[in-house]
Parts: sequence; C-alpha cells; structure tokens
Amino acid sequence: MLAEARSRGYGLLGNLLLRGLTTESLPRLRQTPLAGLVPEDADLDRLAAAHHRLLSMEIHPYASLFLTEDPAGCIDPIRDAARAAGFHIDAASARPDHLGIGLLLLSFLSGATADALADNKTDITAQTEALAQSFLSSWLIPWLAPLRAAVSAHDDGLWASVIATAAALAEDHWDGSGSLTLPESAPLLEASRTDLRAIATFLLTPCRCGVYLSRADIGGLARGVSVPRGFGSRQQELTNLLRTSAEYGELGALMHRLDGLMARRSEEMTSAFAGVWQARIEEARGVVQTIRRAVEAQPHSNS
Repeated sequence: MLAEARSRGYGLLGNLLLRGLTTESLPRLRQTPLAGLVPEDADLDRLAAAHHRLLSMEIHPYASLFLTEDPAGCIDPIRDAARAAGFHIDAASARPDHLGIGLLLLSFLSGATADALADNKTDITAQTEALAQSFLSSWLIPWLAPLRAAVSAHDDGLWASVIATAAALAEDHWDGSGSLTLPESAPLLEASRTDLRAIATFLLTPCRCGVYLSRADIGGLARGVSVPRGFGSRQQELTNLLRTSAEYGELGALMHRLDGLMARRSEEMTSAFAGVWQARIEEARGVVQTIRRAVEAQPHSNS
C-alpha cells in the first residue's frame, strides 16, 4: 500500500536526519537503494561525525532559516500543524522546523492514512491526507531547492542522497497545490547607510539572497582572495571577511567569487519552486555585481 510505504520511507529518512546512522537504522537502510552508499564494514562513528559536521556545523536544515527572517514565523505554525494532526514533537530531539521532524510528521500522517484506508474510513483518509498536503505545500516543499543545492555543494555521498531521496518522496506525495512567495527583499544598497555588517546579514539570509552560505563557503571565499576571516559565528566571519577584503583591496575579487558561487547554486536547483529561488538569486547577484563595480571604479583598486 502506497500510504504505508510512504510512512516507512518518511520515518527512516526523518530519523536518519535527526540522529544519523545508528545500529537500529542501518538494517533498514540496507533494504533501500541507499544501501550502496554505506560499505559493509562502515564505521558508524565516522559516519556520525560526518552527519554532525554537515547538518549541525555547516548546514542547518531548519525551515525558518530558509523561509523567513523571523524564526517564530515558521516554528509556531509548524507546531500548530503538528498539534492539529495529533503528532507530538519531542522538544529534546530538535526544533519543530527541522526537516527530520517534518518528515516524521508526514510519516505519522501517512501511517494514519494507511490505517484509515485499511478500515475503509474515507472521512479520516480525506482528513489526514488534507493535513499532509497542507504541510507539504506550506512548510516542507518550499525550501527543498536551496537546501538541496547547499548540501550537494558540501557532500556527494550518503547525506546528500538522503536529502535528495526525501525531496523525491515528498514531491511525489505532494499534489502540486500552493505557491511560494518569499518575503519582499528590501533594497539593500538604497538604504541611507549600508555597512558591511548589513551586507553580511543580507548574504546570510536565504529568503533575501536565495542561497545558504555555510562556514565552509565563507572559508573557501576567504582562501580564494587570500585574506583572513577570523573566528566566531557565520555573521562575524563573513563581516570580518568583507572588512579585511576591503582593507586588502580585494573586495572586488571577493564579490566576483561570491557571484560565481551564487550562479553555481542557482544552476544546481532542481526541486519544486526552484524558479522562485533562482529569481531571488538573480536579484541578489545584481547587488553583488553593483558592489563589485563600485569597488572597481574607485581609484587604487587592486581588483
């Protein structure tokens, strides 16, 4: 039964994203097309470290980080959707807007649909499927494109495949309803005073610039122009990088590299609503290119 298979798939993928590969989930993974990505003598500790590094240190798979500048704008509605479905979110596991939690909610709803179908309870079937479609269209499908693009840039193995499989499962389940409208992007360079920290904030807010920049991305940009980025949060590191690049006369070169990174992320987007995200990236690239041209027009520019 399709609903039952979906429930199992969502459940496995959700637990993998939340907890990594464990002795409990490994036998189940061995029964899926993902099995070939994990050797028979797999070192679970090493896989756990890779999971932590990618999905806790580099890329944070939370809807609120992609869809809004206000986390409560996602977290509260997702918590309400779970409550309406009768699904309990374990606060100790992760925030409600974590992709893994969303997949477990869909597993729960698909399981309820399977049970209702088995009992020929058409009213419950319609109710649970309506809840699933509402959640898919509002809180899961819309941010898969930039998440997949970011993860694929950092991993070409198990975890990129887990997220790609989750996206494929969700998009196959989704009925295509709903739309995505990103928050209106404020005209950054038209502000009376745009400092480097404001530019860093813009570039670290996916709903404004279209991409997710990780610490590794910031480090790669820094190495590309041979300037230090210092230490601290992503915000601090990127602000430092912008400042030191300006001091070293490399801000134009940094903007050139950043423009290239954004173009590559745009090309890598294949999931639903990719066009919306690509349009936002093009807007942000216009900002980056404007900064580059302004820097290069200044006397004594090294770029």
